[in-house]
Amino acid sequence: MIAIISIFGISLLCGMTLFTWKIYTFFLKTSPILTHWLLVIALCVPVFFLLTILSSRAKNPHLPRWIYFVSDYLAGFGYYLFLSALALGTIGAILLYTKGVTPPYWIVSIFVIAPLVLTTVGFIQAKQIQITNYTITLPNFPNSWDGKRFVLVTDTHFGIILQKQYSDKIVNTILAQHPDFVLHGGDFYDGPSLDTTPISESWKKLTAVVPVFYAPGNHELYGDYAGFIKSIDAAGITVLEDKKVSYEGVEIGGMLFHEKTQVDKALHDISLVDFTPGVPHILINHQPVFISEAQHAGTDLMVSGHTHNGQFWPNTYIVRMIYGIYSYGLQKYENMFVITSKGVGTAGPPLRLFNNPEIVVVTIKTK
Repeated sequence: MIAIISIFGISLLCGMTLFTWKIYTFFLKTSPILTHWLLVIALCVPVFFLLTILSSRAKNPHLPRWIYFVSDYLAGFGYYLFLSALALGTIGAILLYTKGVTPPYWIVSIFVIAPLVLTTVGFIQAKQIQITNYTITLPNFPNSWDGKRFVLVTDTHFGIILQKQYSDKIVNTILAQHPDFVLHGGDFYDGPSLDTTPISESWKKLTAVVPVFYAPGNHELYGDYAGFIKSIDAAGITVLEDKKVSYEGVEIGGMLFHEKTQVDKALHDISLVDFTPGVPHILINHQPVFISEAQHAGTDLMVSGHTHNGQFWPNTYIVRMIYGIYSYGLQKYENMFVITSKGVGTAGPPLRLFNNPEIVVVTIKTK
């Protein structure tokens, strides 16, 4: 299966690259020699990107960090260059069909420059953390919870690109919100092997002040899962792998990343199905799915991440087609609240165009 996915991925990248190369060389009217060399350079980019991905998944990645950064930047630039080629090709085809001419050189140049600008802006926005505030009323919760604040942080994706410096920034941002507790919605690590000690030390600064509860995401499964969980536990974070804990009269449960066929067992394992009516509880579920099942189990509040809200434009629209209204933000399903964060980290190219990373602050009212 992995081999099939890899072959499909390589074919897709090469196909996108060839399309982009063909569109630009046609409308820029490049010479045969330049066209040839642009093809060679263009094909080197996806090969370089795939090689760095394979290297990052090795047990001990040895390439300098800047190489991975350059590779990811080129991947982001290539993505927007492809979208720009689609737009240019459409406009050019219309002009050729209706007027028998191609777009002037200066217009074609804009379609080359725009992807570079968009990629650069996206890389800058990826580090500009925004604070999103919600207030929800949970009448089943103890009166002592009235006015209690918690932070939801998801998809930190610590790995080769996002390391201790960004971890410290996230921790300090959370501490500045003065929460009563913190929920981490999964994808704490990105997958590739790395020295997790600096990240554990970074988060000890937070857990020394407030309790942190965490449920795993899918990216922990792409690497040393046991090592990642050990690191998170060493940071003083409460790890919830299909189980629950009691916290000040409220039960907080966490699900592993499950497929649809596993959800009934997962909900049963964390004792949500048979909760005594009226007992308040929160569910951390990395992916915003199984919503009706969670509500049927009696969940008052479910928090999720995973979607990144598409991470960078225009992927937001694709994510909304998959997850609907639960792809991002505060929603309600019958009497259960659902909060999906767009996350604070990045997966793949570390860019977030028109979609800043976020930390969610939730204020609870009981009446």
